[in-house]
Amino acid sequence: MYKYVILYIRGDKMPRKLRVQQAGMIHHVIARGNNKEDIFNEDNDRIRYLQLIERYKNRHMFKLLAYCLMDNHVHLLIKQSEVDLSKTMQGIQQSYTQYFNKKYNSIGHVFHQRFKSKPVADDAYLLSLIAYINNNPKKAGIVDDLNDYRWSSHMEILKPSKKNIADVHYLFDIIDRNVNEVLPEYLWLLGEVNEDHVKAQYLKGRELEERKSEIYIEDKVESKGKRTIASEEIKSILENYNKEKRLHLSLANKRRLMVLLCDEFCDEDDNCISNNINVSRSRISGIRSEFLRGLIDSGLLNIYNEIKFELNELYI
Repeated sequence: MYKYVILYIRGDKMPRKLRVQQAGMIHHVIARGNNKEDIFNEDNDRIRYLQLIERYKNRHMFKLLAYCLMDNHVHLLIKQSEVDLSKTMQGIQQSYTQYFNKKYNSIGHVFHQRFKSKPVADDAYLLSLIAYINNNPKKAGIVDDLNDYRWSSHMEILKPSKKNIADVHYLFDIIDRNVNEVLPEYLWLLGEVNEDHVKAQYLKGRELEERKSEIYIEDKVESKGKRTIASEEIKSILENYNKEKRLHLSLANKRRLMVLLCDEFCDEDDNCISNNINVSRSRISGIRSEFLRGLIDSGLLNIYNEIKFELNELYI
């Protein structure tokens, strides 16, 4: 069954428009700054927002198919999990607001009270919607070459990697095409797609009603049969691996590996992880930032990927 979320604002004469939400639906989400004010003042703010997306992806198990962070708004293309989209966005936006207000010694709303979300009609048109989202910086005149813009999923489409924030390989599975098949069309769409094309791809009116019974929850291919691992167990696994391989890892690098492995396999919150692996929450955030910005040593990443591969073999 669909879940209808009815939200009221004190003083409104009419209730807000219903939001239709169900696991498996894909939504184009737009969240704007309050009074159209900037929500990102510097790159560290954007890094923090992406960290929060990563955190809630791990908690709520949604798929991020595309994203673009602009100065005063964000675009997200989300495939909803069994957790309501409203709950996911509330967690991300409230956490970021707390960070922003503390950092800039401000109070009140950072985001406009209600984010916009449009359910997408057909997987076949996802690529044009993603091109539209990623093209925002060029359309706004921020950059001439999208390759120069760090804060969107554009380069993640061009160079898919396990380090991506967007679930690009999952996207390719949905549209049943590989990267070599996708790229020529995607690059062409960047110069052709416009807002009218995008609006035509949203479910609406009678079509939305008719499609209700057709939407289903797809198998979570990447996580099917995979159990989570407690942070204490991850700490023990890493210690044994270090001894067996005689790696002589420094304490700092052990902590980096523990945090990255916990993010991959553990469903505990940051407080629990911090206590169990003896790493402060601020350091956990710092390690995630290093990972997102590509600052982790390549040798250490090789160790991380090797351990991750072995754990996947054991637990899938």
